[in-house]
Amino acid sequence: MPCPWLKDNKCTSPRLEKPSAMVVDEKCFAGAEEYRRCKYFEGSDAGPKNLFSYEKKPLTGEKPHPLVSALYEPVLSDCPFYRLEDVGGYYAAYCHGLERWLGRHEVALCKRYWTTCPIRRITAETVGFAK
Repeated sequence: MPCPWLKDNKCTSPRLEKPSAMVVDEKCFAGAEEYRRCKYFEGSDAGPKNLFSYEKKPLTGEKPHPLVSALYEPVLSDCPFYRLEDVGGYYAAYCHGLERWLGRHEVALCKRYWTTCPIRRITAETVGFAK
């Protein structure tokens, strides 16, 4: 399986200013064990757990609405702006990019499509770690 940042034979890693074919090599196609060693790879298995110097703001005082946000088992996402919280009896996910609790349907999207999320990209550019 190729690197998840590889699109149309260009590296689309947020560590680059713009997509580039110049950094693409055989490592991009070799599988997870190889592409995770690339300096442009970004994900949960790359380097330290906190890849960026971004400090997450404390959660807002509002509580998630259980009918909208309740997750009865933990759902993880590799997005650096995603935060899963145990709120007593259920889990809820918070997006620091949107600065609000996510609904269940949004959590599923965040888990699956975090690499192409426009909120993540815009927030990363705003806080200064789009590269």
